Amino acid sequence: MFAINFFRVKARQNYRQIRERIARVNAYLGEAISGMTVIQLFSRETKTYREFEELNADHRDAYHLSNSYEAALYSMVEAAGSVSLGLLLWYGGGEVLHGIIGIGTVVAFKEYIHRFFVPLRDYSQKYDARKVELAAIAQKRNELAHRVILLDPRHANPDLVDELVRKELGLTQPDEVIIPLD
Repeated sequence: MFAINFFRVKARQNYRQIRERIARVNAYLGEAISGMTVIQLFSRETKTYREFEELNADHRDAYHLSNSYEAALYSMVEAAGSVSLGLLLWYGGGEVLHGIIGIGTVVAFKEYIHRFFVPLRDYSQKYDARKVELAAIAQKRNELAHRVILLDPRHANPDLVDELVRKELGLTQPDEVIIPLD
């Protein structure tokens, strides 16, 4: 369980890095495409390409690290299951040979071990999808926190508070006109 918790924390941190790096790649690509004429006017194609390759390599490396975490987690769960089964067969087999327990008891415990590790195997296989969901939730939480800061009168532009409250939070109707109350 400690290993699963360790991988959970590391994978969450790593997935945040992946999301940050893909956002950087997308932002850079958007800026480069929209500013292509400027890039060409100043003959910066090679430098722009190198910068993009560096951003893309950072994203690729973070993604490979994520795959390594997932593979290690799955391998550890499988190894723990195999070691448990081996210990059961070794100890239980000795007990069967000495006549202390029956073969049915060993078979029953083999099934118990299998049933114990099935949820852990499922968890390690399905964690990637859950990791994506957790990162999206964290991003939404950050966006909402940012909106709350913007709604704070100490940080908000008084002329845009009404519009911010209604438009940014999705409270306007398509045909509605916002009239400031100043």
